[in-house]
Amino acid sequence: MPSVEKVEIWYFLCPQTKKRCRILYCIDGYFFHREAFNYSMYESQTLSKHSRDLRKILGTALDDELNEQLEKKHFKKYYAGKPTKRYLRIIKKIEKADAIPYNMIVKALFN
Repeated sequence: MPSVEKVEIWYFLCPQTKKRCRILYCIDGYFFHREAFNYSMYESQTLSKHSRDLRKILGTALDDELNEQLEKKHFKKYYAGKPTKRYLRIIKKIEKADAIPYNMIVKALFN
């Protein structure tokens, strides 16, 4: 008969809401449950529908951070003669962005 392993799950107690939770969020140096912060939203929730659609269509084409990551001082493109997984992932995103046809970008921006 296989042995059943008991798993312990740790919880925090929010000092503000007194709720038991697994994640506490730090804002302004205080750790609270997410419901303790009124009117808090993700950045994507505050964007207009058009902006969200643009982000979905263009995605990485608008992301300048990919090229910046490649240019960082200690970024390793290769290890032991093979390209690193991180490097390959960034290159794949850049190639995907470059594959978007120009007319699709113009259509998305001006609709």
